[in-house]
Amino acid sequence: MCLDVDGHRNDTDGRNIHLYTCHHPDKPDTDHVWYMDYRFGTNFFRIKNMYTYKCVDVYGDADPTNGTNIQQWECDPDIDSDHWWEKVPVSY
Repeated sequence: MCLDVDGHRNDTDGRNIHLYTCHHPDKPDTDHVWYMDYRFGTNFFRIKNMYTYKCVDVYGDADPTNGTNIQQWECDPDIDSDHWWEKVPVSY
């Protein structure tokens, strides 16, 4: 399964992100390919779509409630935005 932007090749802000059967990454018009765009010298990154160049955004200004939707949105360079994620080591 892949992360998919709702609506084929739709670059509109606010489009829902959901799971979908993966398309081959060499397909030129797939929106199923994402990458981690790291902020230089930090553990912070944005998840960006290779087709739309939009970022994963938490709906409702980073609402921490379980089940909160994620969507795509124009990437915000502000480190305090909800487009930035932090890579944190986990130990058990």
